[in-house]
Amino acid sequence: MQWGLNVPQQPRQLDKRFSDLKLCQREQIAKWLREDKRLLHAPSALSHRAGGRGRGGQYVCADCESRNLDSVWRSISVLSQPQSANDEASAARLNEEALHMCGRFFLADSDNSGELRGIIDQLNRRGATVKTGEIFPTDTVPVLANNRNRRVMPFSMQWGYTLPDGRLLINARSETAGEKPLFQDAMRQHRCLIPAMNYFEWEKRGREKIKYAIRQADAGLLYMAGLYRVENGRAVFTILTREPAEQIRFIHDRMPVILTSNAKQDWLNLDCDAAQTLAQACENVAFCAVDVSC
Repeated sequence: MQWGLNVPQQPRQLDKRFSDLKLCQREQIAKWLREDKRLLHAPSALSHRAGGRGRGGQYVCADCESRNLDSVWRSISVLSQPQSANDEASAARLNEEALHMCGRFFLADSDNSGELRGIIDQLNRRGATVKTGEIFPTDTVPVLANNRNRRVMPFSMQWGYTLPDGRLLINARSETAGEKPLFQDAMRQHRCLIPAMNYFEWEKRGREKIKYAIRQADAGLLYMAGLYRVENGRAVFTILTREPAEQIRFIHDRMPVILTSNAKQDWLNLDCDAAQTLAQACENVAFCAVDVSC
């Protein structure tokens, strides 16, 4: 990874096709699919077409259309690996949870302290380009993370994990991220901080939506807790969310985890407990409608 980002030497490949797997792996997965019908809407019977593994590995679910093993494998390879019985529905919920917080935040070219300008300048000197202004999913922005020597540095990362079906996972619930296979490794080794001036959230009033800018009340620059991974040689991140602070509960039922000054240092110190650090989230936030001066 560029500039020595702290990632495993051989990161797990999460987007393999079924046909890319070894023969013994394909046979084991085929057996597992036949036996574990919960993955294909039990109690329907999963029957293998005559001829075993011939002709494209087609499987037929009695309750649904015929599927190619490649598409079945892609739909379960990351999120639906065997977990506890209570987690069988977690794969389906993960992307739904991504909708529980805003999908926008704002990043100015600089802040009053010059901290943000310094971060962007470091990236520019290394030839990295990041977006400022209103940030949307898939945008590339400055993110703080550990390099291989566990030194905190700015990196350019793209917002959103890509799921096997192509959808983006832009948020993850901080309360449960450590329990999910998709995030367990990142909670231990791949934590990051996403700087922003504020984030945006919408309050629903009937058919009307009111857009609010929400910021940390006692700081010009806020830092959101995040997790990252590498996809096809590119670093991507997701933002952790939590229950909202009381003063903004009327706007939305989730908010990003904004860390206090001490907590943001602990978050990037991989020896510190992740759950305890997340519990130090900032409660002092301010808000205003975007067409009103803050």
